[in-house]
Amino acid sequence: MLLQGLAFCQYEMDNSNTPPNNARFIYPNFKLIFHNYQFYNTAFDEQADSFLFDQDTSQLQLIFEAENALALLAKKDTLHLQAYVFNALGGIQIQVIPNRKTDRFKVAFALGEEIIETFDNSKFNRVDYESSEAYTQAIQNWDAGKVFYKAISKYQGVNDSAKYFFQLPAIDLNVYEQKIKQRLHLKDTLVDRSGESENIATIIYKNKACRYFINHVYLRINRYADKKLIEAKHIVIEIYYGC
Repeated sequence: MLLQGLAFCQYEMDNSNTPPNNARFIYPNFKLIFHNYQFYNTAFDEQADSFLFDQDTSQLQLIFEAENALALLAKKDTLHLQAYVFNALGGIQIQVIPNRKTDRFKVAFALGEEIIETFDNSKFNRVDYESSEAYTQAIQNWDAGKVFYKAISKYQGVNDSAKYFFQLPAIDLNVYEQKIKQRLHLKDTLVDRSGESENIATIIYKNKACRYFINHVYLRINRYADKKLIEAKHIVIEIYYGC
């Protein structure tokens, strides 16, 4: 299963003649361009059909570059963004435009992994509770006590496919899931508790049926001068599933 619905936000173009909607990040010593992709750090504005950046202005400032291109001025070394649902990570092309042509860059990524107990609707029937409050409290109690495990995968370098162009690879979630199963000595299972959204357990963790998924993507951009690491910038993308 390729990584779908997981990653950076892609703005779908209905008109092939429409110029690509790139995400442009401006740092003091270089620019970072995600070709044909957009990010946001607020909820998606369905009515305006646009991605917003006005929630956390301590991290980003929306500006226009000299060529009248919309860009985001980065104010911190680590940016926290959100991804829109139903998009794929693999194949994103990242371009670095350095202020100094002698600078060199390395790009790497890691995935935030999570194993979480699946919710069993059959154990929470509203008619079994004397009030809506009691029913809600029972679910909240389960949620507070559910088993879960979080980890970050090892960083993987991204090849410079052309000078200052880095293309992220396609990622097979099954491979990552199998690795974490082997690392933690976990057993397989297959329990489908889906309701309005997919809720399929494929792992037994602490004797509970759990699902595995990716909750964050971590990007690291290192800048080198004279073969020395000068600075590192990070972008953390929170992943959403569902509609």
